[in-house]
Amino acid sequence: MQKDCIRQVKQISTDEVENHSMTDDTTKIETSSMDSDENVLMDEKLAAENWKSLKFFSLKEFNSWFDVYKERTKTVTATRDSIKMKSSIVDSNVFPYQRLHLICSHGQKPRKKGSNIRINQSYMFTGCPFKITLSYTKLDCYQIINFVQEHKGHQLSQKAFSLHPQNRILKDTAKVNEIGKLVKKKVPKRILKQIVLEECGNRMTTQDFINLEKKMSSYKVVCDLKETVDQLQRQQKKDANAFLKVVNWTNELGKYTLKIIFWQSGRQHSYFSKFPSMLFVDGTYNLTDRGYILVPFLIIDNHGKSRLVAWALISQETREILKECFVLFKEANKDVIDKLDYVMLDKDFSEINVLFEVLPRVHFVICSWHASKAVVRYMNSLKVPLQKLHVKEELKNLFFDLLNAPSEHLYFQVWQNITLLGQHGSVFDDAVQYLELYWHNHRENFARCFLKKKEILHSFTNNRSESFNKLAKDVITRQSKIQLVVNSLFELEENQNLSKDLKDWEAANKTFNPTDIEPTDFELDEILKVGRLLVSKEIVKKNNCTVRIEMQS
Repeated sequence: MQKDCIRQVKQISTDEVENHSMTDDTTKIETSSMDSDENVLMDEKLAAENWKSLKFFSLKEFNSWFDVYKERTKTVTATRDSIKMKSSIVDSNVFPYQRLHLICSHGQKPRKKGSNIRINQSYMFTGCPFKITLSYTKLDCYQIINFVQEHKGHQLSQKAFSLHPQNRILKDTAKVNEIGKLVKKKVPKRILKQIVLEECGNRMTTQDFINLEKKMSSYKVVCDLKETVDQLQRQQKKDANAFLKVVNWTNELGKYTLKIIFWQSGRQHSYFSKFPSMLFVDGTYNLTDRGYILVPFLIIDNHGKSRLVAWALISQETREILKECFVLFKEANKDVIDKLDYVMLDKDFSEINVLFEVLPRVHFVICSWHASKAVVRYMNSLKVPLQKLHVKEELKNLFFDLLNAPSEHLYFQVWQNITLLGQHGSVFDDAVQYLELYWHNHRENFARCFLKKKEILHSFTNNRSESFNKLAKDVITRQSKIQLVVNSLFELEENQNLSKDLKDWEAANKTFNPTDIEPTDFELDEILKVGRLLVSKEIVKKNNCTVRIEMQS
């Protein structure tokens, strides 16, 4: 392949060379005339402060004018700051900025050269004073309100201009795809540099080709996301009661962004409609190759089994995205969301605050395992003297007693002992205040003596979510493509549906047969309550003992 690339570079026919030379001559004449016209135009516009009277009726018009100026003066700029257009009257597509401030790429504050670890650290900022400020005016156009054309501390040569990153990269999409294919085939970088220089005139570096390879791989991710969304849309057409929402599926400057994929099938919605009292929510990581987080929504059915009633793939576990997930779940189940009473969460105050905003009527339950883990992490971060380490350990043990207190009376006794430990110093006083603010004030949401009074189906931990996450990681290979993850979730849902149908059928068709009685099904005293059944010489095993039961009808 390398030899073929060399042949492509070297084996150019003499006719093509002549044609290139002729076209080069003609283009030189044309470009020289165009350059002269543009130079005259630029001189007319820039001389004698004429730039103050210039008007641009779109950002695109300004960019075309400024590109000519930068090409002529060999200037490379960077955006210092900008203010987006906030007025609803003005078209933001034509005038996206209220104000735009551009400076020379060398114009930032000079950075000191490294002196410790990175002693050879390069520094390029020279404090060049060049700047230009564009502002939207009452005349419904852009005008330049400040323009300093002086350069200082760096070269303005053609070579320096062509080697700048903004001018090295390829902008033609067809050329990018063509060179990208050669990059994927592992063509040597020196040959690629020669091809790009002769065909496009760009002086690309080795790092530019590495970045291009990453860009081509990210394009694969875009295709994977698009295929996944298309697959979900096809699945939604098959399931009339399914709910699908793709948040922020946009294309900005050729880059696709995807924040949330939320899915709930019709069968999952029916599950939640039947058992809506309690919801389990927790995220799991490292399933997709691009860092998307799986957030399953689980309930407990009539058989005491966990059932997946919705799932979401999110790009980041931020407060805004979590809030959007709860909003989508509320929208998908708006007919039964009022029946939801409790939500089990791990100890994350961002999730709790989001839940209060979206579902103010719902009570949250804090997983006791996550609560103890959070407190241990906080206690380990305390810096105390060696002679006070036993106080810190006692504080940890008292919190565990607080968490598992069997009665409210014992709970308040333990809390009284915790408050007494605050007298051992300011560090322990701060620890007691932390426990009071984040735990004692929310005791009804994590202490077992208070949770026993609530209808939370004897769920004190988030183990159901953790078990499902483990099941997902057993079924789905880590760092998988997002489309494979979605297919695996569909398979998990199908297996759960089959299991639920089987248990429902067994419950509906179950008949009493004394010979089928096992110790795990009925206790001995329950067997004796059956009544009016003739069981002659039937043997039941209980606690490794053989019991003979004879009952007359």
